[in-house]
Amino acid sequence: MGTIPLVTSLSDPRNLATLLLVSCLILLVLYAVFAEEALSFLVLPFLPASNLFFPVGFVVAERVLYAPSIGYCLLVAKAMERLQANRTRKYVVRVIFAIILLLHAGKTIQRNPDWDSNHSLINSALKVTQNNALMWNIKGHALKKENRLEDAITYFNKATTLQPDYINAWINVGSTYQELRKLDEAEVGYRRAIELMPQPRKGEQIDPKHLPGYLNLAHVIQQNKSRLIEAEELAKEAIRRGREANKYFDHALQIDPHHKKSLLQSALYIQESGNVARRQDAIMRLKKLLEIDPPSVQVYSTLALIFMDDEDTSAALHYYQKALEGYTVYHEDELRMTSKVVARRLRGDIPAPRTAQTATGAVRMACIERTGAVCGHYVACRLCHIPQGYRMGTVGSP
Repeated sequence: MGTIPLVTSLSDPRNLATLLLVSCLILLVLYAVFAEEALSFLVLPFLPASNLFFPVGFVVAERVLYAPSIGYCLLVAKAMERLQANRTRKYVVRVIFAIILLLHAGKTIQRNPDWDSNHSLINSALKVTQNNALMWNIKGHALKKENRLEDAITYFNKATTLQPDYINAWINVGSTYQELRKLDEAEVGYRRAIELMPQPRKGEQIDPKHLPGYLNLAHVIQQNKSRLIEAEELAKEAIRRGREANKYFDHALQIDPHHKKSLLQSALYIQESGNVARRQDAIMRLKKLLEIDPPSVQVYSTLALIFMDDEDTSAALHYYQKALEGYTVYHEDELRMTSKVVARRLRGDIPAPRTAQTATGAVRMACIERTGAVCGHYVACRLCHIPQGYRMGTVGSP
C-alpha cells in the first residue's frame, strides 16, 4: 500500500542489501548440504507464509510468522544457556540480557499512549509512514464516524492521491461529499470508483464493498429531475450485481451471524431489489444490527421502506419517527429521498389514530427546530391522516 517505496532501478542502494541476503542464503544452503546437518528443517515454519502453495495476504502472513518466531526465541535462550556455562562470560550475558529487557520495556511504555484511541493509533502509524493510502483511508473513516466530514474528506482525498486506483477510497470520497451535499464532487468520486471496478465475469466473485458505488451514484443523480433515466439504469446495475453479491453476504453471515457490514448491505440490496420472498430476512438482519450497533438513521429509514412495501403503515411510521429522532443536517438528503419514496407509496387506507398526537408534535418540532426535515415529518402526518399536518408539513418542504 505504498509503505515501502518500490525498487525501480538497478542504482537503488537497496539492491546491495538484496544481493547480500541472497549470497548469505546460498552460503547457508551449501553449508547445510555439505555439512550434512538438519538445518534445512528451519525452512518448514516459514512455508505457510511463503506464497509457494497458496497466496496469503500480509495480515495472515504476519500472524503465521509468529510460529517461526517461537523457534527463534528458543534458539536465543539455548545460546544464552550455553554462554552462561562459561564463568568469564556469565556476567556479560546477564548484562546484555538486562539491557535488551530494559530497551523493550521502554519501547512498550513509549507505545502505550498510542493505544488510547483509534485516532492516536492511526496517527502513530502515519508518523511512521506517510505513503500508506490504507492508513489515510482508515483515519478518514474514524473522523466520518464522528461527523467530522470536512476533516474526513481531506484524508480520503489524500488516500486517492497516494493510490489513484483505490476503489474504496473513491467510494468514501463520493459518500462524504454526498453527506456534505456537494453532489457534483460526489458524482465525480462515484464515477471514478465505477471506472476502476473490474468488469464482472461468470464464476468470479463480486466484491460486495464496491456495490454501494452504483446505488449511491444513482441517488446523487436522482436529485436532478432531468437525469432520472440515468439514475434508474445505475440502480438496475447495482441490483443486478447485488443479486450475485447477496450469495456472498449469506455465506459470510453463516460464518459470522453478527458481521455488521453483511447484515446492513444484504438488507439494503433486498429492499432495493424488491425481493418479496426475502423481505423478512432483511427485517431480521436490520433488527439484529440495531441490537449490536448504535441506532442508525440509515437502518431505521430502510426498515420504514420495507414495512411500507409490506403495507404495514403503523410499523413504517414507528421506524420513520425513529429515523427522524436521529436526524442531523448530514442526513437531510437521505431522509428527503426516503420521504419521497414513502409518500409515493402511501395509499391512505390504513388509519393510525393512536399515533396522531405524536406526529403532530413531530411536525411542530420540525417547523421550530429542524426545517431541513420538514418533508420527513410531512410523511409522518400523511401516515396518520392529519389534515392540518399537511399544511404545516408542506411549508418549506422540497
